[in-house]
Amino acid sequence: MNELIKALINIKDPFTLLAFLSVVVLLALRIKAVPEMFFGLLKDKLTKERFAHLLHRVMVYGLIVFVMLTGLAVLAQVLAYKAKAQPASDAEMKAELQNLKADESAKQKALEQYEKSLVLIGENKFDEAVESLKASIAQVQTLSAEYTLAYLYERQNKSEEAKQHADKALELAQTRGDSFSAVKADELSKRVAEKGAALPLNLSPDKRSLPRGGDTFEQAVRISPGAYLGQEDWPVKYFSVALKANQTIAVTFILADVQPDMSDAKVRFYDRDTSILAEERTYGRKSKKVVGYKVATDGIYFLGFEGRVRGTDYLISVQ
Repeated sequence: MNELIKALINIKDPFTLLAFLSVVVLLALRIKAVPEMFFGLLKDKLTKERFAHLLHRVMVYGLIVFVMLTGLAVLAQVLAYKAKAQPASDAEMKAELQNLKADESAKQKALEQYEKSLVLIGENKFDEAVESLKASIAQVQTLSAEYTLAYLYERQNKSEEAKQHADKALELAQTRGDSFSAVKADELSKRVAEKGAALPLNLSPDKRSLPRGGDTFEQAVRISPGAYLGQEDWPVKYFSVALKANQTIAVTFILADVQPDMSDAKVRFYDRDTSILAEERTYGRKSKKVVGYKVATDGIYFLGFEGRVRGTDYLISVQ
């Protein structure tokens, strides 16, 4: 169901409709009876009356197909508009709360905080709106609040937090069998990931301090995609990251513009058995390297950072 909704959302122009119709025609021609009927008619001598009757039938069928495709295009536009990233309405929140088994007092408080957040969003007070949404979720966890919180974090260019709450919204939608909400949350999650991967490192507004990694693979510190700034040098420290099959992880790192000019940094990527899958090393101030790898299976993988870590910019992206 999710895939069907995604396909409908992507039908947005006449060329897409033409492609869709072409697929239908090709599928029809694969049915043995269709080409046999078509080419069989060519062998018969058609009278004017028979030809007019067939032409009329073709025109009627063509009109029916045109109306159906037009309806499909309108439906696609409506779904695309509804799937557009925007805060869930208070009506959606009320409907969701009515179907949840929770304390009525907690439901009311969750709704009040959510309605307050919508007012704050309208006033562009995003930080205060985030706090209201968190308060709403603390009372009752709702798909509406999780999705709206992800939307706000995306607006604030906080990719990690945005994806975290978009994934929570997706999980809630899937648990409740809400296919359309699942598609919305999945689309937002993907857009956040793509936005974070494409964000220029030196322009990232949410760069954080790189945490101190573990001394061994067993002590590896879990790290999320995002932009980081190294705070101190170390021989080698390890981090872990959870990846799904066919995902590509990339680490872009840029040395600081400081002396000595021959400083260097290295990043290695390891599989679950700690074998090296890829590595890159860069030398000299402001030098830049990118190391990436596409994994074949789900699992926990490892990153190793070493060398001139202090002052080095790191951008970890997963697609």
